This record gives sequence, structure tokens and C-alpha cells, in this order.
Amino acid sequence: MWFERKFKEQIDSHRAFVEKFIAPAVDAIEETTIMPLDIVAALGAHGYLGCLVPAAAGGKGLSYVDFGFAVAGLSAESSSIRNLLTVHNMVAASIYRWGSTAVKERWLTAVATGKAIGALALTEAASGSDFDMIDSTVSRRGGYLELCGTKTWISCGLIADVFLVFARFERQHVALLVPREADNVTVEPITRPLVGARASMLATIRFNHVRIEESDLIGGVGFGKVAVGSFALDIGRYIIAWGALSLAKTCMARCLERAGTTRRFGTKLVRHQLVAKMITEMYLAINAAEAACIEAGMLHDEGAPSAMDATYVAKYTATKALSSVSATAIRLSGASGCMDDTVIARAYRDAPILEIIEGSSELHEIQIADYVYKSFDFMT
Repeated sequence: MWFERKFKEQIDSHRAFVEKFIAPAVDAIEETTIMPLDIVAALGAHGYLGCLVPAAAGGKGLSYVDFGFAVAGLSAESSSIRNLLTVHNMVAASIYRWGSTAVKERWLTAVATGKAIGALALTEAASGSDFDMIDSTVSRRGGYLELCGTKTWISCGLIADVFLVFARFERQHVALLVPREADNVTVEPITRPLVGARASMLATIRFNHVRIEESDLIGGVGFGKVAVGSFALDIGRYIIAWGALSLAKTCMARCLERAGTTRRFGTKLVRHQLVAKMITEMYLAINAAEAACIEAGMLHDEGAPSAMDATYVAKYTATKALSSVSATAIRLSGASGCMDDTVIARAYRDAPILEIIEGSSELHEIQIADYVYKSFDFMT
């Protein structure tokens, strides 16, 4: 698309980073399920862990459209890399947007540069990611506050230095920053292997009467769900959309290489009508997803009220595209596509995870339908 030509210099820069730091380590990342700290450090040094944070604070200061192309470039080979980018940028951008002066002075530059790793702590065993069913609580204890609760399935929880935690405080939602080093914080690894995004470094985090200061609250009392939570999750969905799009493009590229060079029954695979149909469907799904991702980025950059709704559309379209494209790519690749260490196999495993996290596709269908319904004046 013309957007790729316009952003060619930036895209080439992202690809060069991948070739130098990520591509040589992808297989090891999948096998060990651990993200090498030298890659985390490189991402931080190049500003990728603070993409939406101004350069003056150690970030990259990107527009949303630029940010999308950066995510796509970095995620083309590994959804585990995309997962780190997701949770960390959610925390970094939230600190920049909603943090107090004291919080920014302590954490913003450290997080934006990757010297401190952030993780988002929303999910609980009984409530999932439903804000209104959160059991974690913040209580007043004299001149300080106290956090109690347990969060689970926390991506990058194993290596995080600070957690953006969501809880209830005086019957209202709050978000707060809690350092890993705080007393009575326990990090427990989740050792059961994931189907995909295997180096997500999941953990259960226990907060057992953890003392915090009122200045650690992000966005103030009552803003945990409607402001901080919705802002952070929107960023997460946006990153997932571009990551899914990138993996789908990689799958199609590998298929085209095979279909254009492999001959069956006297002709190249691409010349067989049903193979041509499969390639056409992949191309159309990817083009629709890319258009949705770019539109979401442009609307965010314009500050449009419908930007978050566009993000729902982008995530839904892109993750659905990845599911269909990766499944088709497996079939077109034959036995080679079924090998566990291929990017197509990784994408096929990653696809259902991306349809679940930061809101399932089924939930997005409700939200998208509501947006469409309200956008027609004659129906309201």
C-alpha cells in the first residue's frame, strides 16, 4: 500500500533492528520461553519500549501511525516480542498520560528506556479482566494506603520491575503503580506452557497488605476503569492489531515463495485455481486488516472521538485475518508448514491467543455492532 512507501525509511529501520537483534534469537526464544535480557535492553535503547512517550523522556515520541508500523516491523517473526511491546507500552503511555509529577519523576524515564520493565496487572482468577468484578482492594491505613489482592496470567510478570495494578478503593476503580521490590509483593511463575507467544513470561502476583502512597495512584480515585483502564487497553488492542497484521503478512509471503517455485501436476502451485483462490482470500483479508489498522492510527493522531471504536475494528479484523491466513498457510505449505519451528506454525499457534487477549473477538462483535448502531442517526 502507498502508506508503506511513505514510511519506507522508518520501516527499513525497524527491519534492520529485527535482523540484528531479534531474528537470530527467535528459535531460542520459542524453545526456552524466555525473552533474552539483551533484546529487552536493545528495545529500550532504541526507544521501542516508550513509543508513545516523548523523546525528551527517553521514548520515541511516535505518532500512532508511526507506532503501528514500528510494531509491525518488530512483530513479523515473533508474537512474544509483540507481547513485551504490548504490556510495556501500555504501562509507559499510562504513566505519561495519567501519572502524577512524583510518579513521572520516579518511573517515566526508567520505563520508557527499558531500565525498568512494566507489566499490567488487571486479570484475576475469578473475574478475568472484568473491571466490575475485581476483588483486589485498596484501603486507608492511617497516613498511607494498603493493597490486597492477587493477579494472574500477568504477561512479563516474571521480569517486571513495576506493576500497573487495577483495584477497588472506596467502591470506585483505581489504578496504581506498585514496585516489585515493595514489601509483601510475591511473584510466582506460571510454568504451564502456552500454545503460542511462548515467551510471555506469565506470573501470578500476590499483594499481601502492600503499603503504598496516595501519590502512587494513577489518574485519581474513580478513574481506574473509565480513564486509565480504557486508555491502556486501547493501546494494547492497537498493538495486537498491528502485530497480527504483520504475522499474517509474513505467512502470505512464505506461501507465495512456495507457490511460485513449487510445481505439482506439471505446473506451479500458484497456477492451480483453488490455490489461486486461497492466495486471493489471504490477500484480501490482509488488505482489509491493514486498512483498518491505518484508519485506527489516523483517527488517534487526529484525536477523533471514534478512535477507540476504530481500534476495536482493527483488532477484530487483523486477528481474524491472522487466524484464517495462518490456517491457509499451513495447508499451502504442506508438511514443512507443520514443523513446530516455522514462523507459519508459530503464527498458527499465536492466532487464537491474539483473538482472546485485551478483549475476545466475541466481545468486540458486541462493541462494534453498538458503534455501528449508534453511528446511524436514523436508528437512534
